[in-house]
Amino acid sequence: MVNKEFQELKALWGTNSAEYANIIEKMKKNLKSRNDGKSEYVFGYTQPGKVVNIDMCSDGPELFEIDGDMNPLGK
Repeated sequence: MVNKEFQELKALWGTNSAEYANIIEKMKKNLKSRNDGKSEYVFGYTQPGKVVNIDMCSDGPELFEIDGDMNPLGK
């Protein structure tokens, strides 16, 4: 019973992780389009001068930081 439950959870994780990766890629594409198609983004508001490569970001919080900086700048 416990093994079956674990296997079901593992299957759900696999499904969700694939969707997660797809969502991350869509977020990156969106941010790059808002950054004139460039991967390198220079923060201008929340952490002035910090430079990140959008393509190298691997999780949501990194991308959320970029989005948060872009919003006050009107992008």
